[in-house]
Amino acid sequence: MTRVLLILLLLAGPSLAPAESPKQLAVAFDQNWRPFSYVDQKGQPRGLLVDFWIEWSRINQVNVDFQMLPWHETLQAVKDGRADLHSGLFITSRRDHFLNFADSVTELNGGLFLNRKYASYSETELSGLRIGVIEGGFSSQYVRDYLPKVASVIFESTSEMIRAAGDGKVDGFFSGQVTANYNLQRRNISDQFIYYKETFNRPLYISIAKNNKELHRWVSASMKPVPDAEKRRIYERWVAVERQLPEDFYLWLSFAIVLLVLLLSCGHIYVLRRQVHARTTELNRNLKAREVILNDLRQANRQMEKHRLMLERMSLTDALTGIANRRAFQTSFRRSCYESAALDRPLGLLMIDLDHFKRYNDVCGHQAGDTVLGRVADLLSSGMCRAGDLVCRYGGEEFVCLLPDTDQKGVECVANRLVNLIFNKQIKHPSSEFGVVTISVGGSIVDGNPGNGSALLQLADQQLYEVKRNGRNGVRVAAMKPCEEPQASVVLD
Repeated sequence: MTRVLLILLLLAGPSLAPAESPKQLAVAFDQNWRPFSYVDQKGQPRGLLVDFWIEWSRINQVNVDFQMLPWHETLQAVKDGRADLHSGLFITSRRDHFLNFADSVTELNGGLFLNRKYASYSETELSGLRIGVIEGGFSSQYVRDYLPKVASVIFESTSEMIRAAGDGKVDGFFSGQVTANYNLQRRNISDQFIYYKETFNRPLYISIAKNNKELHRWVSASMKPVPDAEKRRIYERWVAVERQLPEDFYLWLSFAIVLLVLLLSCGHIYVLRRQVHARTTELNRNLKAREVILNDLRQANRQMEKHRLMLERMSLTDALTGIANRRAFQTSFRRSCYESAALDRPLGLLMIDLDHFKRYNDVCGHQAGDTVLGRVADLLSSGMCRAGDLVCRYGGEEFVCLLPDTDQKGVECVANRLVNLIFNKQIKHPSSEFGVVTISVGGSIVDGNPGNGSALLQLADQQLYEVKRNGRNGVRVAAMKPCEEPQASVVLD
């Protein structure tokens, strides 16, 4: 009994053993059945069924030869052996005679699409309408069986048929809903047609020639590793997304991107110009503010210079008499000594003192004394004939006159003129033996280098003392010898 079973197993073994995995399969596809299978502009196969067989090839490690053919040639290619199998077909009684069907790839529903103007027609009123069908397809059989009175117009591809519908060459057409929507939207004519009636909702099956049972068995087994989730992903990719893209979608997308870039660039330029304008306005405002500040500073500088000159003038002017003070005399005396030494010219100096001025203050009061000092200062200033001559209040009731480029005779002449000028003015002095205000003048002269000037000043002071000792109201002038060595500076007490 055991031997009989072994013999039966050996005899049945070849038929029960699984078919050997082929290295490559030739699969027939409709070359113009968007979005299921078609040839793109670069000549490459694309579509939902193409992506499915690419995934199947990856999982089963079998190369797929994509044979992209006109629809009516795809069945013939499987029948005569040029293709090992068909990528996806409906099951019909006629096809069942020469094909075996494996697992389904996806489901497809469809039916009759009519021009919107025939939307209210009943099926009996469709007689005479031109309806497009695919040659050798399921739709042509349906029209013959159920709508014999319509005028069938045969097309080789769905794309060609829908193009004819858009051009008004047919009044309607039979097509799968996915395929129709895809092509209608690509041509922007989806609003011109309605889905009039659904005539089928059936799976697409992989088809193999009847005489190739081993391949049929192996292909059926090879479909199981393809996950349903992957099938849904492929379907949703093409049906939910790509089928809605018109032919010129990417052209318009490129145009939109370029337009967006231009708008963004223009917006960016506009923002930059606004920023530059705002910055320029701010800079101009700052420049104006800076100019205002600079004008204020210039005005302040002018005021400061004015005050400086006023302070300098005040520092060189005697507040009581209004003539130059001792500081002004020291500055002018240094300069005159330097010029006299450098140019080898004479320099004269007069020391002047009001006679008995203390008595005048004691008798008439200090306010009257200040008035007399002012009047004497004015008279002495009026007695100077040259612009370079200078009268200064030296201190108390003492005055000094600087006479550049003046010889001894000229110094004596100026001194006598001043004495007479004061005396002739007849300013009352109750405590003076002359009855009026008088002055005593001591002068000195050097014809050349005066040295540091201290000797010249001391000599004039000595002459003043001699005038006072001899009765006042007089003049005494003496000359000194020039210094042999030049002095670096003038030293005054």
